Amino acid sequence: MRLTINLAQSNYIKRQPQYRLYLPLAVLLLITFVGNYLWYHSINSDMARYREKLNKIVEGSLTSKPVSEESVSQKEKEVLIKEAVFINNIIKSKSLSWSGFLAHLEKEIIPNISLVSLTPKVVEDKVRIDVKGVGRDLKTITRFMDKLERSPAFQGVFLSRSSDADVNGERLVNFIMELEYIGK
Repeated sequence: MRLTINLAQSNYIKRQPQYRLYLPLAVLLLITFVGNYLWYHSINSDMARYREKLNKIVEGSLTSKPVSEESVSQKEKEVLIKEAVFINNIIKSKSLSWSGFLAHLEKEIIPNISLVSLTPKVVEDKVRIDVKGVGRDLKTITRFMDKLERSPAFQGVFLSRSSDADVNGERLVNFIMELEYIGK
């Protein structure tokens, strides 16, 4: 038995519907690529701006001579205080131990709670974390908050917002809470 293939006699399959799908996907891919490029560029420009600001502050501190407190005007003091707060916030936010934070958080997590995002911010020399998540009900979220409050690693836990959500026919509660991580 011999296998013969004659392509001239094969039926032509129309693939027009598939090509109609490729164009929107290609446009979406292009839009996503451009968006990511712009986001990357803005992050790099922010980093360069912060680096430049830090370099100016360092150069100013290296070239300045010791002066008495009385010779510095109130306006200059305010500028120096703002620069010190800026630098301290950068240092504080970079010194957050994510592995330590996540290890403490893992010890306190309870069933029927899912965390969606964790966002740190430095407020008055304290590291506050915004926690977004989903819980089975408000009672479960309250139990989770109580457990966090009793933990030596967290304090100042409060619920900012909660809202009911229907996910696949199941009633859940979205929540946003804020807590202070003290890392003990």
